Amino acid sequence: MSPSEQAEYDRQMLIVASGYLRVVAGALTVFYLVRALSYFRVLSPDIAHSLSWPMLASCAFCGVVFLFLRKQVPSAKTVHSITLTIGMMLIFNVFWNLYLTKQNEQILSATLVIVAFGLITVNVWIWLAQLFICFIAYLWAMSFLVEGNTAQQLTLVFAGLIMSTVAFRSRAPVIKERLRLEIRMQADAEKLRMANETKDQFVANMTHELRTPLTGVMGMMDLMEDTKLDTEQKFMLTNAQKSAKYLLNIVNDILDFSKLEAGKLQLKTSPTDLISTCRDAVAVFAAQAQEKGLNINLYLPNRETLMVNTDGLRVGQVLLNFIGNAVKFTQEGQVDVTLEWTPKAVGGLAKFSISDTGVGISDIEIAKLFHRFEQVDSSATRVSTGTGLGLAICEELVKLMGGTIHVTSKLGKGSSFSFEVDLKQCDDRVSQLESEHVDVGEIITEEEALENPVAQPSTSASPARVLVAEDNSINQILIMRLLELEGLDVMLVENGQEAVDAVDQAEDPFDLIFMDIQMPVMDGLNAAKIIRLRMANPPPIIALTANTLEQDLADYKKAGIASVLGKPLSRDDLWRVLKDFLGKK
Repeated sequence: MSPSEQAEYDRQMLIVASGYLRVVAGALTVFYLVRALSYFRVLSPDIAHSLSWPMLASCAFCGVVFLFLRKQVPSAKTVHSITLTIGMMLIFNVFWNLYLTKQNEQILSATLVIVAFGLITVNVWIWLAQLFICFIAYLWAMSFLVEGNTAQQLTLVFAGLIMSTVAFRSRAPVIKERLRLEIRMQADAEKLRMANETKDQFVANMTHELRTPLTGVMGMMDLMEDTKLDTEQKFMLTNAQKSAKYLLNIVNDILDFSKLEAGKLQLKTSPTDLISTCRDAVAVFAAQAQEKGLNINLYLPNRETLMVNTDGLRVGQVLLNFIGNAVKFTQEGQVDVTLEWTPKAVGGLAKFSISDTGVGISDIEIAKLFHRFEQVDSSATRVSTGTGLGLAICEELVKLMGGTIHVTSKLGKGSSFSFEVDLKQCDDRVSQLESEHVDVGEIITEEEALENPVAQPSTSASPARVLVAEDNSINQILIMRLLELEGLDVMLVENGQEAVDAVDQAEDPFDLIFMDIQMPVMDGLNAAKIIRLRMANPPPIIALTANTLEQDLADYKKAGIASVLGKPLSRDDLWRVLKDFLGKK
């Protein structure tokens, strides 16, 4: 064992020894009290007093030890000293009784004491010391005090020694080995925990490093889309955008998988319209299905809305995955998307079904369909691509929602994926504010908005002033161009310290600040905290970041971040922020 494991082993052994000693002390307290009182009833007064007072003293000592060990675990030296003292006390009481009463039956008591030594300690040297002292006292008593069959008495002595040895050898090694195993398991668990934390940090860093250049790639392609392009250039740009979105989906899958595996993914329940969720999911694949000549049929309950309390983003994520797979693996025919609602006493059961007329899946493949990194076709000649994480993530998300997921399929005839979730229904007349979709990055509440009012749109002809703190040169160009296209007066800095200095030195206050989180010199969180501390009415600070885990969002909230724009940066999300905080349309 390593030094740290050895130290933990010694500590655990001390706890075990203290536990045994506490039990023995408690039992002897009761035993000596009863035994001392019984002597006054069965023995002559002079002998009763001579035997009872040592036993009452032993009772008091054992009681103090019992109470002491209940409150704390003493040092190893203290435990060994108490164990030896109790052993000596046992020996003294037995042979003092033998000395006064001259009863050969006390030899049997001495034998039992020898056996007890094998039960009250796991330290071999303490055990041997007690045996040695008791054996010497035993021989002395047989030589000078006891009359009778010496062979029989010696037999009892050796019988006691054998039983004590058996008791000690059957307990101590087992206890020690069990402790060693527990310590190894604890050490292994700690290593796994540290490895898991390292993996989580690696995934967080990796997704950040991937999302940051993706922001530049996808943003620049969006800007290029607004320029004059010929037919061939538009064709190439469209395919480049598809590839970038596919790469982003892979990054998102890896991040979701990591959060699910670590138990860090939490559902965000809010009023959600399942009718709109299904329509939006189908609309995403309408163009792709049309290109393949497929029909997408949507079957919904006969009602305008179906408001429930659930995580609409995650429900949509499962639907998108199922519908996407159906379109991907269906070459001709149709894809049917069905929502069924079964009312219950409280809420109801929502069942989402996605059926297709695609290639189908064999029973063998169905069995491993929801395994992580498993794909129906994992050969080098496969037609469709993917990480093999999508369905595994869907299954975990449905479980988090308290639902179940099912699949039926026949080769050559198609497949049907479905999931069922019990949901609480909301009032269909829920306000627009409650039913509006909230972006993943949005972390400011209505109450916080009232406490920290955002900058109002300027009524003057001069454009709103915006400060951008971003260290990545490509992203600098992107966000500057996007903001300038909105007619804003933009100032760019490259780190948090420059952002603080710019706010301090500005003659006219900024109306809005976009702050990257990971920057050299000073990071965005510290810069945001300093700006909010120095200003009586600080402008809203919007985080630009690829790190959007739950803990990250909580940290942003503590720093006073008003909202979060996740990377890759979406033009729609940027417009939403400008509308919310500057009144831009």
